Amino acid sequence: MRSFRCCFLISLASLLLYTVEAAAQAVPVGWQTDTTLSAKKNDYFGLLKANNIDSDRQGVEKFFDNFYFSRWTLPANTGQVRNFSQELLTQDFKDLAGGSRDYLLNKSFDTLRKMAADPTVTPTARFNAIYTIGSLNQREAPNASSPPVPYAQALAYLVKELDNKNNPEYLHLGALLGIQRHALAGINDGELKDTTLPAVLVKIVQEGKPAPNRDADDQEIIDCFRYRAVETLGALKGTGSRGEIVDLLLSVMENSQESIDLRCFAAKTLAELNFQAASTAGVQINYQRIGTVLLSLTKATCDIELRRIEDVRGKEKAKAGIGPLQPGMADVDPDYTALSPEVQHEVLYSVQRLKNEFYGIMMGVRGPRPTGTTTIGVLPMLPEEDPIATKLNSTVKAITQLFKYLDDGPTDKPAPVAAAAGLDPMGGGLAPAAKPDPKALKVNLALIRDKLQEFSTTLDGIISG
Repeated sequence: MRSFRCCFLISLASLLLYTVEAAAQAVPVGWQTDTTLSAKKNDYFGLLKANNIDSDRQGVEKFFDNFYFSRWTLPANTGQVRNFSQELLTQDFKDLAGGSRDYLLNKSFDTLRKMAADPTVTPTARFNAIYTIGSLNQREAPNASSPPVPYAQALAYLVKELDNKNNPEYLHLGALLGIQRHALAGINDGELKDTTLPAVLVKIVQEGKPAPNRDADDQEIIDCFRYRAVETLGALKGTGSRGEIVDLLLSVMENSQESIDLRCFAAKTLAELNFQAASTAGVQINYQRIGTVLLSLTKATCDIELRRIEDVRGKEKAKAGIGPLQPGMADVDPDYTALSPEVQHEVLYSVQRLKNEFYGIMMGVRGPRPTGTTTIGVLPMLPEEDPIATKLNSTVKAITQLFKYLDDGPTDKPAPVAAAAGLDPMGGGLAPAAKPDPKALKVNLALIRDKLQEFSTTLDGIISG
């Protein structure tokens, strides 16, 4: 497993591009480029900033067509394409307004669309072309607290390219990243926001569900797209006119063949959906079913994590040459600070993974806060006296206690006598007081296992109660 969510998608893009380019039969030659036009950049951008393009429109057009964008396509510039994109987005649009900004936006959109569709240029150029389209801004952010306004004309194109089965995966990825950016900023086109885009995203999640004969690494890459699709559905906030987005998330949460981190991420996404608006619109949603699935997922996550902890402990013991326990021997681990760096990493990773998964479930129940009132999540949609609501509240309380244990360790564990008394454990009298390492965890794998076993028993009582 590479990570909880395996979704550092720019790294994924690098992997996809490397695979495609390594397998290429012929090296693309790129578009014809006149490098002598490089010296004219300041002149032409000076015209843009002065809103005076018409004084030399032919020269401006030639500059952008024959140098500025065409250089992206040259194989020799493959390592520079990302820099070219950033130069356009962060520097060259700066201080452009009015007709000049519209000109460069439209020029960029039209040219980069052609580049993304051109199989004769490098995959790196094609990916960065579509990625840059998704990053274009109609207006820049006026201040640090206000977001920019994405270039709305790009969205329909991105959705079409995402749904184009003939496109290579790196183009799907570039389109998906841009779509998510638009969704987070807010989409004004009601048809795109409520119908066309959700349908494409739902298809990505449904078609990518685990298949019996699919390689695990292939599934992991597919799941990276599915994570981002689920996340984008959350950004859109709609439940679907028939509750189909809710049904999709529940199907992921209930499917034992899905990775547990994706199942918990689907639970977290429930908290992003606007149940209040759905209720006002008369959308029929079974909140008791959602609550029941959340309870079952909490139990499944606990049991899976218990098995993971035991698997890791077994492997570490085998590497250390420790055999089976003999009768009367306690199955304990050394304190975190006494563990090898490798085992410390396993403990840290386990704690982070547990918090990530159970926090996702808790978000689905109550929204982003573990306590206090909130208007999102499934709990506010249930009557207070509903038995499922009572069970969900108890589950959130138990998860909160688990988090506290992972942070603070067992409260009744005595400190080592020598350290507590300030004695040299080697018998040399008083020793300097050791400062505790603030980064040191208070738990080890055995303690996590014991707490999860206790948590599992608590969940059994909550679910059956």
